Amino acid sequence: MKNVTFMAAHDLPNSIMADLIDLCKEQGASHLKALQCDDHTTYQHNTSVAEFQQATEVITDELINAVNMSPYFSVTLDEPTDISVKQNLIVYTVYFAQEKGKMVQKSNFLGLVHLDHGATAQNIFDALIDILTKRGIDCSIYVKQCFVDCTVTVM
Repeated sequence: MKNVTFMAAHDLPNSIMADLIDLCKEQGASHLKALQCDDHTTYQHNTSVAEFQQATEVITDELINAVNMSPYFSVTLDEPTDISVKQNLIVYTVYFAQEKGKMVQKSNFLGLVHLDHGATAQNIFDALIDILTKRGIDCSIYVKQCFVDCTVTVM
């Protein structure tokens, strides 16, 4: 699934899945051999990748519905810098959901945004509004944000 997510995040064609799996196996990821069920059945084919990506969309849709059904939600933001010194914004959502007649707090990963123009307060704010809007989350129930080791604060 990590390879499928990587391919989607980098807008890579599904047709390279088998080659990517083979590369990982050559680098020691022997557990990926389990994707080859028999001589004719494999989860490395590009149609399998498309099915995995569709399943991810269903999970994302379920998360967005749960957030929108919550009486309110907040976000937790982290702005790590990756190995190539590119700044990113990781967005988690915290919301409440009914489980067995009780309201319970939930927290889920919502997305990763590349901050191409730096981690200024305005760029972080714009990226947050953009991801919430694109995901279809109702911002009228938004109550607060939390930052993890951020160098700027968004008000």
